[in-house]
Amino acid sequence: MNCAWEKQENYDYRYWETECGKSFMFTDNENLSENEFKFCPYCGGAIKESEIASHRKNTGARNDINKEL
Repeated sequence: MNCAWEKQENYDYRYWETECGKSFMFTDNENLSENEFKFCPYCGGAIKESEIASHRKNTGARNDINKEL
């Protein structure tokens, strides 16, 4: 089981929405791998950075993508 996490650009850069319906904010690093997060603390699923968040990170794009996961 996986849980997609999407970085929320409209809030603090450390704020993430989870596929399982929760949200999470890191207090130090913004990046999932820098925080060594591998599993969602809410549902236990393996964390996968959403395609939207990955695209934004790789291209610098903001909220211009309307793609369902």
